[in-house]
Amino acid sequence: APTAIAHILILRRYSPVTWGTETLVDIDAASETLLSANANRRGLAVKNVSTASQIITLSITTPAVDNVGFLVLAAGEGYVWNPLDAVTTQAIYAISSAANGSLALSEGT
Repeated sequence: APTAIAHILILRRYSPVTWGTETLVDIDAASETLLSANANRRGLAVKNVSTASQIITLSITTPAVDNVGFLVLAAGEGYVWNPLDAVTTQAIYAISSAANGSLALSEGT
């Protein structure tokens, strides 16, 4: 019971995240800036929607390097960060393992 109460108290500390419109971003085999730094970022939802077997890597260091980053997504995989996660407010860089990768994303503030 004490654990459940602690979780309720933690959840009440955070106001709801306002999610932006989902955007489709083309990711190529060269490192690029996916999102600029945003001190107001409180959530991030991403999904690799590539039609082939491209792997998309996200990094907070530039240049992004294939398979070396804080998130590596195979085609069809996704991830959602919310305020309870330590979502980065730094710039985020992306690279695809091959040309014509595609990433769906929504940033929450």
